[in-house]
Amino acid sequence: MDGTMNHSIKAWFIRQSLSNSKRTIRIVVLLSLILTTGLSGNILFAFKGLGEWLLLEETASQIFTSTYDHFAEKLPHFVFDEDMMKLLPQTTEERITWENVRREFGRTDMAFIAFGNRGESVFDEKLLASLWDVSHSLEKLQEVDEVISISTMHRMDSDAGFLEINNLQSSRNLTADEARDVEQYLDKHPSMKKRMVGRHNDYVNIMIRPKTDVGNNILRDKMVEIAGRFLSDYEIHYGGVPYLFGTLPTLILEDVLILMILGIGILITILAVNFRSVTAVALVWGVVVIALVSMMGFMGWVVTLTGSEKFHFTMVNTTMPIILMTIAAADGVHILTKFFRELRKRKHVEDAIHVTMDRLLLPVFLTSLTTIAAFLSLIFAPIEQFTGYGITISLGIAWAWLLSSLFLPAMIVHRKWDLKSKAITHLSLIEKIVSVYGRNIIRYQKVILALGVGVVLIAAFGILFVEVEVDFTKFYKPGSEIRDSIDFMNQEMTGVMDIDIRVEGNLKSPDTLSKMQAIQEFVDSHPNVYSTFSIVDIIKQMHRTVMDDDPEFETIPES
Repeated sequence: MDGTMNHSIKAWFIRQSLSNSKRTIRIVVLLSLILTTGLSGNILFAFKGLGEWLLLEETASQIFTSTYDHFAEKLPHFVFDEDMMKLLPQTTEERITWENVRREFGRTDMAFIAFGNRGESVFDEKLLASLWDVSHSLEKLQEVDEVISISTMHRMDSDAGFLEINNLQSSRNLTADEARDVEQYLDKHPSMKKRMVGRHNDYVNIMIRPKTDVGNNILRDKMVEIAGRFLSDYEIHYGGVPYLFGTLPTLILEDVLILMILGIGILITILAVNFRSVTAVALVWGVVVIALVSMMGFMGWVVTLTGSEKFHFTMVNTTMPIILMTIAAADGVHILTKFFRELRKRKHVEDAIHVTMDRLLLPVFLTSLTTIAAFLSLIFAPIEQFTGYGITISLGIAWAWLLSSLFLPAMIVHRKWDLKSKAITHLSLIEKIVSVYGRNIIRYQKVILALGVGVVLIAAFGILFVEVEVDFTKFYKPGSEIRDSIDFMNQEMTGVMDIDIRVEGNLKSPDTLSKMQAIQEFVDSHPNVYSTFSIVDIIKQMHRTVMDDDPEFETIPES
């Protein structure tokens, strides 16, 4: 019974490919186009980017208006997501704590702009004027919740025993004496100065706190534009989680494109050497390209119809295109290689493809099925992004199998093949090498088995030397603009990473404040921590100020 069923299904596939080939091609192409429309919005945005690159700025702004952007956003499109927190399981204590902090305090991750000229003091009238311009321009952005810099901070002074609060930088244009007064005030409060000024007084820092639910890429583009507008006379460096994550979508796209170009180049070279036929290479690539755009279009449709963030394109998804390209190409190569062998023997295209599909349909199906099952197991992973990853790439593999089982043989039947060409009459170099390799495996079975076991054992021992890297700054290559800025911020400024500690208790209680201070001092003692800041610092500074600015009273009051 099972054998009859298998034979019937196999016969149906072969019949659709050979007897109804035109209809099969039309249906497969139509369904693929429907899936591909999930990329409609992305295609429009790609046209916009190309247009802005090719056209004059004025012309591009007239063509690609806000209406154009709004229309593109309404169309199906897949979404780049730079939020690294989504790569943490939702049930972990760290993720829950982080969400509680964000819910209560808003965003606490800061973006940084550091600028200055090496060896020149930042307490200069011109530099402070530029700092004022940048800081207040950033404050006007609707994406920004708070800007912290010398130009926006307040100072506490004692006036006849009373606490007086004023702006640290009173105006845009300061005199030399006023700039010197700012420097002297910060020298009295080193914890504040650490956050605002570089370690050698030659770079100044701007800290930017974004609003909740603001895209990091949007904030990143606007802060870079503002800095470039006002700070052309200075060396500029950027840092902070919002900036780095806002840069990720572009980097992800660039990495995927580079990986795809390299993969395509290598694969085309191997296919050309093996098949020595433009038609054969084109057919394999037809399967690969259709499967790839269909998979990405599927992501766009799912996000558009369900709004599920599980199907956003994140860093973990960067491997999907190259994996699918490899699997889809493998399916096509298996079928075309077998077809060429049968064509050499039978000298008849339809007979050759019929025998090919009769023998390979089940093996190709089983390899695709087991691969799909493996990727679908990712839906049980605690990280939600892996659910979308597994389902999406499984759809791509399934579509590649359908293309290889129906579309590819139908296209083979429609092509005219020169039975006298060397590609068909002669074995390729790769086929000859594989034939020799196969004979040697049979001849030296025990030796090869022993070598294989030895390689596995040596490789298994290497597991002991695997290191888990959690420093995301190392995702960026040394020497790149972003990595150089990260290294600069770590060496000269406050660094690019921050840790938030949420404390519950009566913040008016000296006992609670003392415990907070103990925690802060413990964290501050770590060699990799440059500075810490809490409400304790503000209270201690206020206490000192009202006590005639006596450093002895920079302590937590007793009541």
